[in-house]
Amino acid sequence: MPKGQRNSYHLLPKRRVYSEQRGPTNGVKKRRLRKKRRLGEFREDIFRIRIKLKASLLRNEAEDWDWDILIPQVEKLHLGVGGGSRWRPDGVVCNFHVQSRFGSVTKEQRQDLLDWLSKRPEVESVDATGLIDGWWPGKEHDEWDKKHEGDYE
Repeated sequence: MPKGQRNSYHLLPKRRVYSEQRGPTNGVKKRRLRKKRRLGEFREDIFRIRIKLKASLLRNEAEDWDWDILIPQVEKLHLGVGGGSRWRPDGVVCNFHVQSRFGSVTKEQRQDLLDWLSKRPEVESVDATGLIDGWWPGKEHDEWDKKHEGDYE
C-alpha cells in the first residue's frame, strides 16, 4: 500500500462479538480489556426501584424509613443501594438503584427484595426495572427516567 494511504477496513461495519457466557462485547476480544470495560462476562447487573410510601406516615418517620428499615434488609441480601427519597404531600417517593456488593444482582435477590417490600404495611406501591447493565446505561435507563420524570422535581 502506498505511503499515506489508508486501507478501507475502517469503513466496514463493525461486527459484534459475543462472549460465551454473557452478551455482546462490542468487538472487544481481549479478556483484559473486557474486564477493564466491564463487558461480556464482566458485566455487572443492577436494577432500579421506586418505592412510594403511604401519605399517612409522619414526615420524619417517612424520611428515616430508608435508613432504618430498608437498608438493613438490603444488606441481609448482600446488596447495596444508592439514591434517596423525596417528601411530597401525597407521600414519600424513594428512588434507588440496587447493586450487588460482589458482581451482579441475581433474579432471586431482586425478587426477594420486591416480595419483602410488597409485604410492608407502610409501602403504597413498588415499581422496579428488570436487571440492567450498571456500567453502560442504555434504553432501559432512558425509559425508566421518562416514566418517572415527575419524581425528581
